[in-house]
Amino acid sequence: MKTSLELFKNAVVISPPKDLTEPRFWVRRLVIWDKAGGEVIRDIPLKAGLNVVWTPDEDGIGHGGGKSLFCRLLRYCLGESSYATEEQRELVVEKLPNAIVGAEVIINKSVWSVVRPLGVRRRHLSVEGVDLEVLAESDQASTGIEPLLDAIESAFLSEGISDLICPRRKDHSNWLVALAWLSRDQECRFDHPLDWRSAATETDSPARGMTMTDRFDGVRSFLRAISVEEKQLRNSISVLDDEKKSLDRELSHRRWEIKNLKTHLLDVLSIDPAELMDGSLGYSVLKTAAEKNLNAIQAPNPNKGPSHLQTERITLSTIQSKYEKAKADLQSVEAEIPLLKNLIKVIDSAHPGLQVRAHGAKTYACPICEVPIDQALAEGCKLSHKIPNLDDCKKRLDQNREELAEQKQKLSNAETLQASLTTDLSEITASLEKQKQKVTAFEQQAEAEKEPWYKAKRNLDDANNLISLAEKESSLTGQLEEKSARSDSLKESLRKQINAQEKVLSSLSERFDAMTKFVLGQEAQGGVSFTSNSLKLSIQLGGNRTTSAIDSLKVVLFDLAVLSLCVEDKANLPAFWIHDSPREADLGLSIYHKLFDLVCELGTEKPCYQYIVTTTTRPPEKYSVKPWLSLTLRGSLPAERLLRINL
Repeated sequence: MKTSLELFKNAVVISPPKDLTEPRFWVRRLVIWDKAGGEVIRDIPLKAGLNVVWTPDEDGIGHGGGKSLFCRLLRYCLGESSYATEEQRELVVEKLPNAIVGAEVIINKSVWSVVRPLGVRRRHLSVEGVDLEVLAESDQASTGIEPLLDAIESAFLSEGISDLICPRRKDHSNWLVALAWLSRDQECRFDHPLDWRSAATETDSPARGMTMTDRFDGVRSFLRAISVEEKQLRNSISVLDDEKKSLDRELSHRRWEIKNLKTHLLDVLSIDPAELMDGSLGYSVLKTAAEKNLNAIQAPNPNKGPSHLQTERITLSTIQSKYEKAKADLQSVEAEIPLLKNLIKVIDSAHPGLQVRAHGAKTYACPICEVPIDQALAEGCKLSHKIPNLDDCKKRLDQNREELAEQKQKLSNAETLQASLTTDLSEITASLEKQKQKVTAFEQQAEAEKEPWYKAKRNLDDANNLISLAEKESSLTGQLEEKSARSDSLKESLRKQINAQEKVLSSLSERFDAMTKFVLGQEAQGGVSFTSNSLKLSIQLGGNRTTSAIDSLKVVLFDLAVLSLCVEDKANLPAFWIHDSPREADLGLSIYHKLFDLVCELGTEKPCYQYIVTTTTRPPEKYSVKPWLSLTLRGSLPAERLLRINL
């Protein structure tokens, strides 16, 4: 079965596989229930070929009917993790807490039924060969969406493609990246062929985390315009280029060191640069000159120095010992004096009490009746018979006086010694400083006598280092040349790989040009080209056109050109596309209507693709009725919105 566009100047013929009578992948129905086994809110039949979802904008609020939500629900049933922003989901849960959505997905003529929750339920089902209504009403345990995704990837994503798109992820990311391309967010405004998902939709599609270069490689992978070998070659070249940059930086530093060291040696060895050969021979001449210069100077004896240096060092050591002893003695005396002063205070504070006791012993009164003891004894007092020992009191008083005098003498001796040691330490300190200066002067003299030899030795070390650096430079140069040769070889292999994919690019560009002519007229020219990390679309019509309307038209035509390749099984993608409101306001209505004709021209009575488009602009008259018109939504009345409620 073949189909061709009547106005394709280049006679582009679309030839589906002979045994293909329907799309290998398409969605047959989308159903929304208020709950499992409950009322059907929407039952939307879809067909192969063109499917139009129209939200008339006659009342000025055509954008509130739910056409974008319809696209998101399709994406949700095909594997994306959510169907709306968090705010929208909360509103749906509030109004329809138990709602579910289901879809019949056809993969190579096998029917898959998918049921996923819109509300609070957490049961996700994807089962092959089971009626959709039966699955929606069943109590079957959740299977997850993964069985469906496995079937899709098995059918369309050839082995090894994961290494080209998302090599570090194994969670069906390849299909989800493809789905992002097949169902662009309306919020992306069809501005760029590689711009698929907008942050405004709050989708967690892996496409959002990919760089433009990653998405470009993904497109090439889906188009079979890149191979695993090419990807490996690119990675190898990138590694080699990084290594070359590192080697080049190190080589530049070594050459800088060599230049400075050579200049220094020429100067200190008094050699004319003009007389010196380049390279290793010249460096050997510098080494020979440095050796000759060193041999002409007597090496210093480390055990000898200027006369008297050793004697003066001994003297310095002796004075240093005296200084340390005097300092220690002074610190000891200075620590003893406060102790003696405290002891004297203690002894002196006990003296008045001892005097009172000695005096009281002479005229002792009875502590009971306060009658003098003599009288009490004479008259025979029976209450008190123990009196103080007068001799003992005097003895203790005398001991106190002697101990006080002794400690005061010790304090006086200590203070005298402190003054003497302070004077001695001051004199020793002055002598020590003087001797240090004397020894330093002798040492400086010794170093001055050794300096010429040390300089000559350093010059020889520098000459040896220069030769070592030259060898390192030679080694680095060799490594750099080897890696450059290796890189050039890999780049040549890469060019061959790229040239092998030129047929794909040529075919894609040919389709894009033919479609451009179909929509804009025979004088228009369209082209697709690959740059190093992106793709470029161009339309020539009296010059290069780059208005917002033309830019969005380029993206739509590019997708349709790829869709035509998918029909022929020339891409790792299903022939399935969703375009949500692709018309820019300044895109002419006649051009916009041509797009509908173009889509229908891709197939026959049994088209082998499915194309779903939503629009607020009235479609051409022939496509605004069944079988092409699948769904009409309005934003003015809740009952005519997708979920039949006012969110």
